[in-house]
Amino acid sequence: MSLDLVWDVSRTAGPGGVRFHWDEDTGWSYATVRLLRDSALPRRPLASLHRVFTVPEAVAEMAESLVRSWCTPTGEYGAEWAHALEVRTAISAFRQSAR
Repeated sequence: MSLDLVWDVSRTAGPGGVRFHWDEDTGWSYATVRLLRDSALPRRPLASLHRVFTVPEAVAEMAESLVRSWCTPTGEYGAEWAHALEVRTAISAFRQSAR
């Protein structure tokens, strides 16, 4: 399972857009999107988000910082989302039913 959140250049304070990516195995990463040819620089992990299922407020703060100032916050975010176990259980049940 994965999720992408994208802000184009008209929504950011930087020289291009920002693309957030979440994957159930690796967690959150981001890439900056260049203006020329709409290409993206390689994804980089959001290392300060220590959990695959990080609390939504931490993800929102990280996104806001990248969109507004073009840099990641310096804080550390180690809290896991309260519903992480439920999501893991649902993913596992889905995989079992797909087999």
